[in-house]
Order: sequence, then C-alpha cells, then structure tokens
Amino acid sequence: MKRFLRPVDGGALARQHLGWEPRVPLEIGLARTVEYFRDVLRKV
Repeated sequence: MKRFLRPVDGGALARQHLGWEPRVPLEIGLARTVEYFRDVLRKV
C-alpha cells in the first residue's frame, strides 16, 4: 500500500517517460472536472 501514499510528483514521471505536458494548471483542471460532474448530476 505504500506505493500509493507517495507524494504527487507534479507530472515529472509522465513528462520524463512519455513527453507529457499539462495543457491547463491543476487547479483549473480540477475546477472544470467538478463543474462537469455537477452538471451531469443535475441532469439525473
């Protein structure tokens, strides 16, 4: 279980191994995700 408790690396592993770069800052992405799910739940 310890492997799941390590700190977030800020995308360093994905950047290093996959060449991944974030398109939006984390805070904005999380806010968009919350907004999306709120909209979905309103329609249920």
